[in-house]
Amino acid sequence: MSNPLFILATICLSISLNVIGKSIKPDIEELRWILPADAWRESEAYLARDHYFRISSDVGGKRYLGGVDGIKLFENSELKGDPYFITYGRVMDKNKNLLCDNSNSDRPGYKDKQIFVCDNFCREIGESWRESLVKSRKEGEVPYTPTYQSELARTAFGNCKIKIVSFSKNYSTDQGPEKDDISYSLTNFFSDIDWGTNFYFKTDDTDFNKGYITLKDGDKKYYLDVRFCIKSPQFCKFVSLDKSEYERDLDRLEKIKKEKSFARLNILIKDLKPCVLKKDKDCIKKFFPKPVSKEDALMYGEYPYEELAIDDEFLRELLACLDYESLLPHLLAFRGINKACIFNSFNIGENYLLKIDYPEAVRFNSDSAIYLIK
Repeated sequence: MSNPLFILATICLSISLNVIGKSIKPDIEELRWILPADAWRESEAYLARDHYFRISSDVGGKRYLGGVDGIKLFENSELKGDPYFITYGRVMDKNKNLLCDNSNSDRPGYKDKQIFVCDNFCREIGESWRESLVKSRKEGEVPYTPTYQSELARTAFGNCKIKIVSFSKNYSTDQGPEKDDISYSLTNFFSDIDWGTNFYFKTDDTDFNKGYITLKDGDKKYYLDVRFCIKSPQFCKFVSLDKSEYERDLDRLEKIKKEKSFARLNILIKDLKPCVLKKDKDCIKKFFPKPVSKEDALMYGEYPYEELAIDDEFLRELLACLDYESLLPHLLAFRGINKACIFNSFNIGENYLLKIDYPEAVRFNSDSAIYLIK
């Protein structure tokens, strides 16, 4: 039987997200589960749904370098005077002075004993990190602590003097600008692939032949210089996003849930769930990687998997996970009560689950640190 608390939470989540005719905007806590931690900074692009003008940096082997040097932005439609320059979520003035505050100044009020560091696992910080933190505080410095709140609160131009609606996405130059799904780019970003960048600018315009695109910051208008598009139209395109990536993922998830077509989940429900109901620890352990010592992990380049601590909390979380309604849109994990049941990657072995951990440990491909403040 499904966990009643989880069913109630799912119903509430469905009600909050079911907005007819409008873009679905989950809140920060919901996004913490919906997106793997590597993609939290990409949430703006993941949720985008509207009419945009898109500039691509590489099309058919030809490159447009304006994204690197800065796409010019003017305050008048004659495109005269000193321009601003837009590049990768930044706005600069004519002297290349940054008009955005991108400083890592997140200084949450926490005690160092509350900190968990999460890459592919979440664990308490080590003594050396603790000593470094104490030392930096004594010197009046607090290191930036990326948490889900700070990462998901970032928008491309949210802290700029000019607040236009825009974002960028990466794509493989082999597959072209149309294939810029965040899950694909983040999963393969460290592969030997050449990448291009799509710059998206929200606009009401539908024609770039006048040489500019109108962008808005509230009631104020700015004019993006796109005269290069007239000579090289392959880099420029108007795109109407009828569905966000998130909505497409939800559609895929609903199809899987309706058809019950996720083979790994079917096996877990059939073979693991009875073990959980019986509290058969030996049976449960068969579905997780065997312990790996720190010495062996260093030698073979693995993570030091610890012996499973199968207590009442573990059993409650695992039981809550084993249901199609618990499956998360990225298909990397299920949602339990307070933690996620994370699928094992196929290259680690034949076990089906890797661990039960906080959503900060759900990753695409990166092991860079995300911090959990408990």
